[in-house]
Amino acid sequence: SVQVAIVTGSNQGIGFETLKLIAAAPEVGVAIMATRNPERGAEALKQLEEAGLKNVKLKLLDLGSSDSIASFVSSIK
Repeated sequence: SVQVAIVTGSNQGIGFETLKLIAAAPEVGVAIMATRNPERGAEALKQLEEAGLKNVKLKLLDLGSSDSIASFVSSIK
């Protein structure tokens, strides 16, 4: 079975570094970068892909918005 990890706020700082470590773990099949800002997320995703991490997927998520949360959950299912 594929292990999936979701890291919020992962386009910068501690979240970004945490996502890098998780995505590199052999037991993680897919690491999801959950971020509010699509431009910053795309830039961070590019950095991860250039570092050889091809198992990261970008998903938009604003934890302050119930609509955003519902859309995120739907996209994960």
